[in-house]
Amino acid sequence: MYPVILAVAFLVSVQSACPPGSCDGIICPDLVSCGARERWEPNGGGICGCCPICIRILDEGDSCEPLPLLGGTLDHQCDDHLKCHAHRRVCVLKDQV
Repeated sequence: MYPVILAVAFLVSVQSACPPGSCDGIICPDLVSCGARERWEPNGGGICGCCPICIRILDEGDSCEPLPLLGGTLDHQCDDHLKCHAHRRVCVLKDQV
Protein backbone atom coordinates (compact mmCIF):
# COMPACT_ATOMS: atom_id res chain seq x y z
CA MET A 1 0.00 0.00 0.00
CA TYR A 2 2.72 2.49 0.98
CA PRO A 3 4.76 1.97 -2.23
CA VAL A 4 1.66 2.85 -4.28
CA ILE A 5 1.09 6.04 -2.27
CA LEU A 6 4.75 7.02 -2.68
CA ALA A 7 4.65 6.36 -6.43
CA VAL A 8 1.55 8.54 -6.86
CA ALA A 9 3.08 11.32 -4.74
CA PHE A 10 6.25 11.17 -6.83
CA LEU A 11 4.34 11.49 -10.12
CA VAL A 12 2.29 14.41 -8.81
CA SER A 13 5.41 16.22 -7.55
CA VAL A 14 7.22 15.87 -10.90
CA GLN A 15 4.16 16.97 -12.87
CA SER A 16 3.60 20.00 -10.65
CA ALA A 17 7.29 20.95 -10.88
CA CYS A 18 7.12 20.85 -14.69
CA PRO A 19 3.67 21.98 -15.83
CA PRO A 20 2.96 22.25 -19.56
CA GLY A 21 4.86 25.21 -21.02
CA SER A 22 7.50 25.24 -18.29
CA CYS A 23 10.22 25.25 -20.96
CA ASP A 24 8.71 28.17 -22.87
CA GLY A 25 11.12 31.08 -22.88
CA ILE A 26 14.07 29.01 -21.65
CA ILE A 27 17.24 29.88 -23.55
CA CYS A 28 19.50 26.85 -23.77
CA PRO A 29 23.24 27.03 -24.46
CA ASP A 30 24.31 25.81 -27.88
CA LEU A 31 25.44 22.21 -27.70
CA VAL A 32 27.21 21.29 -30.92
CA SER A 33 28.52 17.82 -30.09
CA CYS A 34 29.49 15.54 -27.25
CA GLY A 35 32.88 13.98 -26.58
CA ALA A 36 34.01 10.38 -26.67
CA ARG A 37 32.11 8.14 -24.22
CA GLU A 38 29.28 10.70 -24.09
CA ARG A 39 25.74 10.54 -25.46
CA TRP A 40 23.67 13.52 -26.58
CA GLU A 41 20.30 13.75 -24.82
CA PRO A 42 18.07 16.35 -26.52
CA ASN A 43 15.81 17.01 -23.52
CA GLY A 44 17.89 15.98 -20.54
CA GLY A 45 19.14 19.15 -18.89
CA GLY A 46 17.54 20.43 -15.69
CA ILE A 47 14.60 19.07 -13.74
CA CYS A 48 12.12 19.62 -16.56
CA GLY A 49 14.46 18.51 -19.35
CA CYS A 50 14.25 21.78 -21.25
CA CYS A 51 17.78 21.80 -22.71
CA PRO A 52 20.12 19.31 -24.38
CA ILE A 53 22.91 17.74 -22.34
CA CYS A 54 25.88 15.44 -22.91
CA ILE A 55 25.64 12.38 -20.68
CA ARG A 56 28.92 10.68 -19.77
CA ILE A 57 28.79 6.91 -20.32
CA LEU A 58 30.25 4.93 -17.41
CA ASP A 59 32.05 1.58 -17.48
CA GLU A 60 31.71 -1.37 -15.10
CA GLY A 61 33.03 -0.42 -11.66
CA ASP A 62 32.69 3.34 -12.20
CA SER A 63 30.97 5.36 -9.46
CA CYS A 64 27.37 6.24 -10.27
CA GLU A 65 24.22 7.62 -8.68
CA PRO A 66 20.77 6.03 -8.88
CA LEU A 67 18.10 8.02 -10.71
CA PRO A 68 17.16 11.30 -9.01
CA LEU A 69 13.99 11.22 -6.91
CA LEU A 70 12.46 14.40 -8.33
CA GLY A 71 12.92 13.69 -12.01
CA GLY A 72 15.60 15.25 -14.13
CA THR A 73 18.61 13.60 -15.64
CA LEU A 74 22.03 12.95 -14.25
CA ASP A 75 25.08 13.99 -16.25
CA HIS A 76 26.26 10.37 -16.29
CA GLN A 77 24.78 6.94 -16.98
CA CYS A 78 26.01 3.36 -16.84
CA ASP A 79 26.63 1.80 -20.27
CA ASP A 80 23.71 -0.08 -21.88
CA HIS A 81 24.70 -3.52 -20.53
CA LEU A 82 25.19 -2.12 -17.00
CA LYS A 83 23.03 -0.78 -14.19
CA CYS A 84 23.82 1.42 -11.19
CA HIS A 85 23.79 -0.72 -8.04
CA ALA A 86 21.63 1.25 -5.59
CA HIS A 87 23.62 0.36 -2.46
CA ARG A 88 27.17 0.04 -3.78
CA ARG A 89 26.73 3.01 -6.15
CA VAL A 90 28.88 1.52 -8.89
CA CYS A 91 28.01 0.28 -12.38
CA VAL A 92 27.54 -3.49 -12.41
CA LEU A 93 26.30 -6.02 -14.98
CA LYS A 94 22.49 -5.94 -15.13
CA ASP A 95 22.22 -9.56 -13.98
CA GLN A 96 24.18 -8.74 -10.79
CA VAL A 97 21.62 -6.26 -9.44
